[in-house]
Amino acid sequence: MRVIAFIDGFNLYHAIHDLRRHHYKWVDLWQLCSIFCPAPDLELRQVFYFTAFATWRPSQYDPPVS
Repeated sequence: MRVIAFIDGFNLYHAIHDLRRHHYKWVDLWQLCSIFCPAPDLELRQVFYFTAFATWRPSQYDPPVS
């Protein structure tokens, strides 16, 4: 079976932050996802990372003009 992983970056970041394990912020996401896909049963094909704008820090992004 083929597997595509979707990572909620906002929740991942804050979970790592709350654990106070800041070195995990540089985790290899492909490798992390592959742990959950043992060969030969599952084949990791793609990893997508999504996140949201930190709206409480407007200086960190340029919101779209409507």
